[in-house]
Amino acid sequence: RYLANKLSLAGSPPAESAYSDVVAATLDDLYIYMVQSMINRKVDANFYVDQWPKVGAMLEKMAATYSGTEGFFVGGKLTWVDVYGFHMFSRLEEGWPGALDEYPKLRAISDNVASRPKVKDWLATRVRREQDLGNYIDWLL
Repeated sequence: RYLANKLSLAGSPPAESAYSDVVAATLDDLYIYMVQSMINRKVDANFYVDQWPKVGAMLEKMAATYSGTEGFFVGGKLTWVDVYGFHMFSRLEEGWPGALDEYPKLRAISDNVASRPKVKDWLATRVRREQDLGNYIDWLL
């Protein structure tokens, strides 16, 4: 959040910053569910059947409520929670292709962030680096 403020990605006016914090807390919950599923080293049916649909619907509703512009969580310009959401959604779809199919607003946010030139360059580097490391979960455990 410090960097978001320094880079003008926190949302403005202050209400947008507060909405960003609400979205981020929900993305934090998604992260916890995803990590628990990875640590179990199996496809956690509870996550995919119970948790993701609830969290996905909540995030979809937040994007509809807090943003008047397609492709953003809050307001009509890029914020740090758009980038955070993109990261979470791209990781989610690596393990479950099509996870965003029922959530068009979340797909639009992910596509919006992914289409930025510097993000495209970073993604190409990240993918190569991870291929060199192999399955990083196996490596860590």
